[in-house]
Amino acid sequence: MESRKLDYEKKSGGYVVKGIGRCVDIDLVIPSFHKGLPVTGIAKNAFRGNKDIETVYISDGIVTIGKKAFAGCASLREVYFPDTLRRVGAKAFADCEGMKSVFMDDVAAWCTLDFADSYSNPVRYSRMLYLDGTPAVHVEIPDGVTFVGNGAFFRCECLESVSIPESVENLGDAAFCGCVSLKKISVPDGIEEISASAFRDCSSLESVNLPRSLKEIGDHAFAGCEALEEITVPVGVEYIGVCSFAKCRTLRRVDLPESLVNIGKGAFGECISLPEIDIPRGVAYIEDVAFCGCSSLSDVRVPDSVVAIGMGVFSDCVFLSNIILPQRLSEIRPATFKGCLSLQSVVLPCGLKAISEEAFSGCRSLDSIVMAERVEDIGPGAFYRCESLEKVFYVGDGVDWDGISFEAGNEWIEQARTYYYSSEKPTDCTDGWYVDGDGNVAIWN
Repeated sequence: MESRKLDYEKKSGGYVVKGIGRCVDIDLVIPSFHKGLPVTGIAKNAFRGNKDIETVYISDGIVTIGKKAFAGCASLREVYFPDTLRRVGAKAFADCEGMKSVFMDDVAAWCTLDFADSYSNPVRYSRMLYLDGTPAVHVEIPDGVTFVGNGAFFRCECLESVSIPESVENLGDAAFCGCVSLKKISVPDGIEEISASAFRDCSSLESVNLPRSLKEIGDHAFAGCEALEEITVPVGVEYIGVCSFAKCRTLRRVDLPESLVNIGKGAFGECISLPEIDIPRGVAYIEDVAFCGCSSLSDVRVPDSVVAIGMGVFSDCVFLSNIILPQRLSEIRPATFKGCLSLQSVVLPCGLKAISEEAFSGCRSLDSIVMAERVEDIGPGAFYRCESLEKVFYVGDGVDWDGISFEAGNEWIEQARTYYYSSEKPTDCTDGWYVDGDGNVAIWN
């Protein structure tokens, strides 16, 4: 039975529900008509803070739910959406902590609902969604649907599988974020971007099939997918976004394409099971902390196409023992290798001009470095507590070495023995080094 004595406001040939008025129903039924005219929406703040309402049934014809319309309805347990609903305003169901179930009949209508933010989707709190009368455990999105809206299945913890047709061209931000029971996903061909947080915190996700049409993987797209063991990024992808695969703690294999240009900030941060990474030729930028905390990472080859490596990119990679750096680098940024406890030797790029603060701080096993004569400045604590550092193989001469500016906290490199490059054995007492027939550093005796 429709609820009576609600407050209404007349708008453009119909009405919107303005508030609770003198209605005392705890099971609220929003009608389709009022005074013979259609009811098309629920106004902003309409039922905000109501502590009595337990159930809301919204009748067909309602198109919009306004901003904070049901925010703070502490007793609200169930809400029934009509298939006509198109938009839910910002924070419409914010702080509805008691929500248990959300219902809608039409799957396509649910997928294309425009949720203004994650607090406008009541599934954020209920964790339970019913589509066409059944729990949304195995969802088949109908052919013809062209997009899945922002936050459509946000925190839908009952969702175990979803079939996405090739008609879908776009997955919205956080579309499947927090679907902790989802185990596999196949993204259809035609989609060019995995949007921000699309599958974030899908902690049971084991298998991901990405399409050949893909160009970009958005920020946090797969962050926190703790069951994901391998990922193949298809040819055509040029950008991997901020924290795209961060905290994928069982990720052991990553295949990156030659098309890749930019690895975003924190893209693979704290992927603690990743043993190696082969960065393809064509990558130009590796942004800050991209591989920070990858504690199993032992072998990295960075191609000469890379022109910039950000701050802390390999910091706390405690098993990193081998790193090949690109020759085009002009600076080792702050904390790039900080805390790489297993790093024993490093050949610095020939074009390097500066080693920034804490770049190799705490690299306790580092015993030798090869450094070109173009280095002008070694920043504060760049080699702090590099307690095993004994040999510096310097390409320049003593005059060049004396011209380097060593800032505070670098006594470990200053106290190391410096060898100066010479293609022939020095005739004086200078400590010299050369490159032998196998391409290895050798000391003149």
